[in-house]
Amino acid sequence: MRRNKFLLAVTAVAVLSSGLTWVLGQQIQSPAERAAAADPPEASLLTVPIKSQQLDQTVVTRGTVKPSDFVDVTATSAEGSKVVITGLPKEAGDEVAEGDVVTEVSGRPIFALQGTLPTFRDFRPGVIGPDVTQLEESLSRLGYNPGTIDDTYDSGTANAVAALYKAKGYPAKGRSDEDQQALQAAKQFVTDSEIALAEAKKQVTEATKGPSKSERLQLDQAVAQAESELANAQASAADDPSPEAKQAVSTAKANVELAKAQRDEGLATPDASEARNGVTRAEKALADAKTEQTRIQNETGTSLPSAEVVFVTNLPQQVIRVDTKLGATPSGSVLTISGSDTVIRSAISSADRKLLSEGMSATIDQEELGLDAAVKVSKIAAQPGGGDLQNNQYAVEFTANEPLPEDAIDISVRITIPVTSSDGEVLTVPLAAVSAGPDGTARIEIERTEGETETVNVAVGLTADGQVEISGLAGQDIQVGDRVVVGRDQDSSGSDDETESDDE
Repeated sequence: MRRNKFLLAVTAVAVLSSGLTWVLGQQIQSPAERAAAADPPEASLLTVPIKSQQLDQTVVTRGTVKPSDFVDVTATSAEGSKVVITGLPKEAGDEVAEGDVVTEVSGRPIFALQGTLPTFRDFRPGVIGPDVTQLEESLSRLGYNPGTIDDTYDSGTANAVAALYKAKGYPAKGRSDEDQQALQAAKQFVTDSEIALAEAKKQVTEATKGPSKSERLQLDQAVAQAESELANAQASAADDPSPEAKQAVSTAKANVELAKAQRDEGLATPDASEARNGVTRAEKALADAKTEQTRIQNETGTSLPSAEVVFVTNLPQQVIRVDTKLGATPSGSVLTISGSDTVIRSAISSADRKLLSEGMSATIDQEELGLDAAVKVSKIAAQPGGGDLQNNQYAVEFTANEPLPEDAIDISVRITIPVTSSDGEVLTVPLAAVSAGPDGTARIEIERTEGETETVNVAVGLTADGQVEISGLAGQDIQVGDRVVVGRDQDSSGSDDETESDDE
């Protein structure tokens, strides 16, 4: 009995061992078997049909609607004084005409005048330049006569500026206390120079007038007296030829010569050269004094500070935005003046720059405003960069065919520019379907039967929106609906199964 039980136990162990061996044999693989199982399955083709359609090549970008001509009015004040908005005579939507005061800063006006040159310096007597001509033209249009319209700010210009300030109810900027003192000193120097010149001329007169009548008579009488005494001495010596008589004659002759010499000297014209030199020096000093007085008068008269005028290309225009309020101390723009025309400013890449030209038609759209308008390319920058643009971006400006709504200002819009179109419908495939052969010829791969493909050489044409125009070369058969290969899909399900088995 015990022997039978033992045999049964041995038999059971043998059967169990055989079963485990079979199971393990099913699970355990050799390295070669594992490598074979890890190979990817054969890839399947990704294909799309050849289409017949019209291709339209477009450039799509974004831009911002801006006024075509706008000026931001900023607030500044005299050195040392606080910048405070003390007057806002214009509100958004108000018209701005030439000569209007658009705002008041610290009690001083800011005038709007028409001109293309921006203000870059104070206008004051003695300043010369085209900006002065622009100012004088504006003053003349407003009825304030600046005199001759030229490039020089002179007394006529200053008078016209003073008239503008007076008409608007503001005091004009005149001479400072220092300038007044300098002018007063120059005037006094002119007066002193005039007195000095008069004195120099008097000295010349005194030096050249010669002896008076009485002085001439005295000189002649002295000569006559000496000659009379000589005659008497000669008569005495004739009667008495003594040495004393002869000496008396000699003395009388000497007295005659002396009297004649004194008469000649007294009647001679005096040397007035030094006096005349004094007059020349006095005249030059007076001329210099007058020149300095004129300079101070011309350079210290009524001025127009750059902070109190803004030039706008065309007037009248409108205030489109007010950025401050009474009593504020703004650091930037106070208000913006603009015309009714608007433009759309954008930027394009170097590649798109080659496709566009001025005059091309385009469209803009913006969903929230329901904006859909026709525009055209009005300006393309000749050079890239500038402003906020990168070095490979070109500035582009578009103008609308019809006025845009006022609420479109500063709105970002999408811009679509059609560049070119195919001549009707053409055969097209995705760009991914086209490759280059060894000889550089474009080619596509067409699936003729399931899994079987044919390489076909093609000519390519217009490219747009990821599609490319193709046409078969001689002897090549291409039809609408033919499926072209654009890629291959790797089926990874088997590999996943193998990975799971390995894990087990």
